[in-house]
Amino acid sequence: MGVEIENMEFFSVLKIAQEFNIPAGGVFCITNHTNENAHADFLKNHDKAKELLSEHVKCRIAELTAS
Repeated sequence: MGVEIENMEFFSVLKIAQEFNIPAGGVFCITNHTNENAHADFLKNHDKAKELLSEHVKCRIAELTAS
């Protein structure tokens, strides 16, 4: 089983980074499926996604700056 997601806005960021040979990456929190409940699911899950992303970034910064 694989994971399939789409983020066309970030694709353009990566394409420009590639063009100028700038290292780039992204971290994403998936909040909803693309169905009739998409907006409601997004609203329901948005705060938790922000919390998880914030925790991940703090941990990653600590890893990258550890001596």
